[in-house]
Amino acid sequence: MAKRDNSASQTSKIVTIDDLAAHFGVSRSTVKNWYHRDGVIYPCIAIGNDVRFDLAECEQRLLARSRRTRNSLE
Repeated sequence: MAKRDNSASQTSKIVTIDDLAAHFGVSRSTVKNWYHRDGVIYPCIAIGNDVRFDLAECEQRLLARSRRTRNSLE
């Protein structure tokens, strides 16, 4: 039986605030600011205080934000 490669077809990884902070190398408070104050990222699941994020979507949103910021400085 052949081994199946799911890397391209895998669903997005759902992560906690701590996981997201570690992934981007920032503090929990920075992630919370991106979510609450700046509105840059949005949780895909929020039940009370238990919040989870789609890692791929957060990466896309933050990349788009950095591009806009870079272009506005030029």
